[in-house]
Amino acid sequence: MGRYDYLRPTNKFMELEQFDWDVIPSLQELYKPQPPVSRWDVARMKNSETRHDRCLRMLRQLSLTCKACTMCELGRRDAQKDYIVRDPHVLSNLNPSRFVIVGQNPGWRELELCEPFVGASGDNFNKQVEKHGLSRDDFYITNAVKCWTQDNSKPNLQHAEACKPFLQMELQLLRPLLVIVLGASAFDMMCPNHKFSDRLQKITRDEVFPWPVYAAYHPSPMNMTNKGRKEAFEKQVAILCKLVKKMKLETHYTE
Repeated sequence: MGRYDYLRPTNKFMELEQFDWDVIPSLQELYKPQPPVSRWDVARMKNSETRHDRCLRMLRQLSLTCKACTMCELGRRDAQKDYIVRDPHVLSNLNPSRFVIVGQNPGWRELELCEPFVGASGDNFNKQVEKHGLSRDDFYITNAVKCWTQDNSKPNLQHAEACKPFLQMELQLLRPLLVIVLGASAFDMMCPNHKFSDRLQKITRDEVFPWPVYAAYHPSPMNMTNKGRKEAFEKQVAILCKLVKKMKLETHYTE
């Protein structure tokens, strides 16, 4: 090859020359400037939003912030299992309901689907609420700690404190009529001034999160293989569903 042979047209360039460039819009058409949007237009658009749309918009932004969180070591490292690496963060199911479920923290299945409570425990919960005419779609589902832990180990106080601002923002945004806390670990994080075993099937208000909290067992496979806990959980869910239906009627609840 000569010194400047690379500058000579090749077959590829010849093919390009034969291409019908007229079918492609001009850059001027492609990037036509849009009229400016005034701050009054922005305010008007936001004022016209429904509660559902407004909450959903803000929850999506909060979810992005959650995924960027590195406030503790759980968020600073990837989740790894069987040589598979995933982002450890999961905020919620992004369903702006005013009935909120809070669990402990996401498991591996939750990382796979980017949604909390979709593993075996979630299936157990879904089956019970469906018996009483409700579904998971009636709830906003989140966790006290937003990151996965190795071998489903219990998150510590540092992890809960790092995630506390996210849970506070979620609840402040949703303004829940009822918060359903599943399991002692999540209850201790939300209601540290009360004892889980004393507050089962009761409404609790704590200074840390000033929202009405209904405590129930966690529907984990371990709990569901224990006959006593399974029966207690079924009773707790039955009461919960009656409570949710009653609150919906009394408040003329709509999404």
